[in-house]
Amino acid sequence: MASGDKTLSTAGLILAISSTFTKELDLGNVPSSINLNRGKTFAHGEGANQANRIFADTRSTDETGESLDFHDGAVLKDAHGDVLTLDTVRALYIKNNDESASLHVGGAGVSDWLCFANVSDIVVIRPGGELLMTFPDATGLDITTNDILKIKRADAGSISYDIIVVGVDPA
Repeated sequence: MASGDKTLSTAGLILAISSTFTKELDLGNVPSSINLNRGKTFAHGEGANQANRIFADTRSTDETGESLDFHDGAVLKDAHGDVLTLDTVRALYIKNNDESASLHVGGAGVSDWLCFANVSDIVVIRPGGELLMTFPDATGLDITTNDILKIKRADAGSISYDIIVVGVDPA
């Protein structure tokens, strides 16, 4: 690797759900437990279960929203200040930081990410809610043509959210 080159060594996503549900009976209790641990690690590269770039930011928008172009917008930059030109998305994470307003994701209408293929395809992230989508296979989510991710507040006012996109930049 040449001096100045940057590489995403690994990116890991972890989901853990733990719960115990108990039914009380006359002479005891019957518990039912769930301990679910799932994860996805993306190694460096461009194939299945691989990525080489990451975008992470806390952003604000309003009811008019913003259209994020991760492929050729020349606006979004990684932590090192380099422009992102992703061809493939491996993971998308969004957290709504607002305690009272919903966040709409998708519905750009033109050049929507293919998981939001129609102007009416909108995921509503409720106050404090989170969205995690993964596309780990070799195809991933191709954003070379459909490269716009629209994010907006559901009603009037501004809203803060966290966003992380893990992807592949073949350059």
